[in-house]
Amino acid sequence: MVLQFLEKKMRVFYRIKLYFVDTGLLCYLLSIKSPDQLIDSPFLGSIFENMCMMETVKHLE
Repeated sequence: MVLQFLEKKMRVFYRIKLYFVDTGLLCYLLSIKSPDQLIDSPFLGSIFENMCMMETVKHLE
């Protein structure tokens, strides 16, 4: 009985991730104009992840 309940409650959600090649453009589109705004932004982790991915792609080419 508990297993049936858990099966109904557990769902897997997939999201497509988009990466911007230019993090400066990304910050502009998010209206982040200064480093202080970036640090206080809720998007800091996503922007950092984006930058890491693009640097990795650049070095693989």
